[in-house]
Amino acid sequence: MPAPVFSSGNKIYLDSIDIYTICLSAKLAYWYLGLYTVEKQVSLILYKLKLLPSINRLYSVFNVVKSTAISVDSIPS
Repeated sequence: MPAPVFSSGNKIYLDSIDIYTICLSAKLAYWYLGLYTVEKQVSLILYKLKLLPSINRLYSVFNVVKSTAISVDSIPS
């Protein structure tokens, strides 16, 4: 299965499976940290994301495995 390709400006969800949080219980932790914008593609499998100031301690380059594309609604609202 080929890796998904994102372009600059795409919105993706960032998986939080390997990112440690201060949540007391793993059951209360979110599966995804949130919806972020792709700034640029660094390599075939690495993408730089525009992160929020609240999580600015994280390195902003993530593997494509950690990201999930948002589903585009085919019905305009």
